[in-house]
Amino acid sequence: MTKATGIHQLMKLWRFPGHDYLCFGDTRTDIPMLKDVCLGITMEHADKEVMLHADAVCGRSDCNGISSFLRASSLIKKESYAAFLRKYKMFPYADELRIETFFI
Repeated sequence: MTKATGIHQLMKLWRFPGHDYLCFGDTRTDIPMLKDVCLGITMEHADKEVMLHADAVCGRSDCNGISSFLRASSLIKKESYAAFLRKYKMFPYADELRIETFFI
């Protein structure tokens, strides 16, 4: 069992198409997953062997490298949590919240 086979089992369960996912990896155990995906990203601190199987490289995982990559690629947008709750009418006091989060 690899991470890629586990992801495929989940995707089948959730009825998502074959290889339409992206992943982040930095160790040798991530290589099968990086080879399998539509978009494989590795961190700049990963082994050179791992980087050979990636489509892109992002910053360090311990320095917001993943979220920075996703924002720069326009895969996520920053939105206030209050705006999100207001949009979906989930909380009547949403304007009082000051929490920011990211949504895909």
